[in-house]
Amino acid sequence: MNLLDSSHRRRASSGTEQLHRVFSFAMPTAHTRQEHAHAQAHIVVDLTAGLGTDGFVLAAGGVPVVLCERQPVLFHLLADAVRRLRHTSPNSQQPGSAHAHAPAPASAAPAAPAALAAVGRRMSVLLLDATSGPTAVEQLLHHAHAHAHAQALAAPHAGPDSHTQKQQQQQQQRQQQEEHGQRRSVVSVYLDPMYPAGSVGRRSAVKKGAQMLRRLADSGSAQQRQANESALLRTALEIVRRNTSDNNSNNSSSNSSGSGSASGRKGGGRVVVKRPVGAPPLAGVPPSSSRSRSRTHRYDIYMPAEVRWEGAGE
Repeated sequence: MNLLDSSHRRRASSGTEQLHRVFSFAMPTAHTRQEHAHAQAHIVVDLTAGLGTDGFVLAAGGVPVVLCERQPVLFHLLADAVRRLRHTSPNSQQPGSAHAHAPAPASAAPAAPAALAAVGRRMSVLLLDATSGPTAVEQLLHHAHAHAHAQALAAPHAGPDSHTQKQQQQQQQRQQQEEHGQRRSVVSVYLDPMYPAGSVGRRSAVKKGAQMLRRLADSGSAQQRQANESALLRTALEIVRRNTSDNNSNNSSSNSSGSGSASGRKGGGRVVVKRPVGAPPLAGVPPSSSRSRSRTHRYDIYMPAEVRWEGAGE
């Protein structure tokens, strides 16, 4: 598993990347970077991390990502890939490449070692079965906020030119730590369940990575796969609901002026599910909307407050 592959960088830097459009609400802007201490940060939990490709694309867009994988072999491969990405140096080579020292094309950003290492630091890998119910929700929320907190404290600051500026920087970091303890991040969840064999035509069996993923993550019978998909969606929705409820409680107790809550459409968390373009909704639950359709897949968006589960997936 190699997250340093140039194909990942080209995809992450493409202006047409669908994931960046779908998660545009969570992408940090120049304004939120400048006002970092006062902006409510977003973090994405990828419950079906797999080979880590989508997680890399989101992290390259500036979003902290928790990569959750239940398969131990995939988890260790992914954790090693993220570790190597974090330690990218100018001398890093891509295994098996005869052109490891050739200059990367302009479209392959982020290619600079420092930029790649920063992408790796935004990625955190967790070994967890997301279908295990309430325990998974608690562990994922705890891990997500710990990762978001670490990212907030590690946010880049202008280098201090004097002792006074250094003291101001340290004071600002302490303020950020206090504020972040009171203001939880907005959590959204991404799901990309393994497509049933043949659901997107011959392409689904072409890439070796997809073949390996299918072998390792195979859920068995169709009934077991449907049960897992239903449990995944329930966990994803509960993560966002629980986090939104906690945010609203914190906002109501610390901000009596009512300056907005995390439950709104623009700033609140949501669940994004990648599906084959002709497939039914995950677990039979209709989404709030669908976006960025391509010839092979679409992204279904779930706003938890709008989801009607009655009789679905049972």
